[in-house]
Amino acid sequence: MGKAEWGKEKEGFYAEIGRLSTQLGWLKKKLEECLSRDERVALIEWKREELAVSTQAELLSLNRPSL
Repeated sequence: MGKAEWGKEKEGFYAEIGRLSTQLGWLKKKLEECLSRDERVALIEWKREELAVSTQAELLSLNRPSL
């Protein structure tokens, strides 16, 4: 892969990261607005190995130590 191709691919990666970041922010805001704390706590998957509880708590706008 040439330098120009790599630069173009890199720009695509940054664009995708930006798009996903925007979508994640929107989703977190909607979850917090539309679901009560208890409903968001109920979404935690305690035994899910591929997504740590601390990450799930962050995504659901929950304070991990309070869980």
